Amino acid sequence: MKLLNICYPKEPGYHKTLDVITDAIVAHLPQETYKITQIWDPNALNVVYGTQGPEKNLKSIHVPHGISDKGVRTGKTMQKYGMTFVSSPVWKEKLIAQGLEPERILVGGWPKLDIIFNNPKPRPEKYQGKIIVLWAPTHTNDSNSTFYAMNSFNQWPDDIVIIKSPHPWDRHRCRLPSLQPTMWDLTIADVVISDASSIIYESWVFGKHVMFLDWVSKETTLHGAPSVSYNRDIYEQNIGIHVPSEDKIIDMIYHSQQIPLDPRSIDIAEAVLPTKLRGKSGKATAKELLKQLQKRQP
Repeated sequence: MKLLNICYPKEPGYHKTLDVITDAIVAHLPQETYKITQIWDPNALNVVYGTQGPEKNLKSIHVPHGISDKGVRTGKTMQKYGMTFVSSPVWKEKLIAQGLEPERILVGGWPKLDIIFNNPKPRPEKYQGKIIVLWAPTHTNDSNSTFYAMNSFNQWPDDIVIIKSPHPWDRHRCRLPSLQPTMWDLTIADVVISDASSIIYESWVFGKHVMFLDWVSKETTLHGAPSVSYNRDIYEQNIGIHVPSEDKIIDMIYHSQQIPLDPRSIDIAEAVLPTKLRGKSGKATAKELLKQLQKRQP
C-alpha cells in the first residue's frame, strides 16, 4: 500500500513549528497510512514543507509553514508543486486568479493553531495586572524585520511585560533552538508587535491587537509586497495599530488596551482562516490527504 511520506526539510530551523503542524494532522490519520521522514520517497505520496527539487516537487503535495501574504506563495510560485494546501477558500481564489489550476489547490485551514484553540494556555499568575506585549518579528532575511529594533529597545514601565520571540530562522541562526514556538506566547499576550509575519494574522484570529512600527518596516514592506496583498493593505490603509516613531511605542501599548479591534483586521482574519476551520484544521487537512492517497493506490 502506498503511504503518505511527511517529509521534513533537512534544515532544522523550522522543525519545532513543523512538529506542531504535523501533530495536528497525524492525530486524524490512521497510523498505518503515513510515515515522517527527512527523505523524499519515490514510492510514497510525499507531503513536503519545503522544496525538494523541480521533478520531486511536481510529484508532491506542499504544506506551507506560514500564512502571511508577503508574496512567497503565489499562483506562479506554487506551480512548482503538484498540489498545495491553503488556509481558506479566499486564499484558493487568490491563487486561481494568479493562474494556478483549482484542482491543484486544497483547503485545509491552519493546523498550527489547532492546539491553541483546543488547549489554550492559562495566563501566568505573575502577569496579573500587567500588559503582556509579544514582540514577534519576521526573519532577518526580510529587510522589514523589526528584529534589531526589538533587541535595542529595553526600557519599559513596570506594568508592561515584553516577551521577545524571534522568528524560527533567527532562533536557529542565533543558536536559540530551546525557545518555544511563538504561538504559545500568543495565547497569553494582550498586544503583539510584528511587521510582515504570519503572527499578524494569527493574532487577529485570536482577537489580539497588532502594532506595526512604521518607521522601521512600512517603507520596506510596501517596497516588496505584491500590488494586491494583505501585507500591502495593512500599511497603505493603516489596518491595526501603527506607531509612527519610537517615542510613541509605550503610549500606543496603553492605547491598545482601551480600543476595540479594528473591524478590518477581523475581516482579514476571517478571510485567512474561516471560523469553521478554527481548531479543526488538522482534521480537514488529514481528510484531504487521505482522499489524495486513495486516488493513488494501486
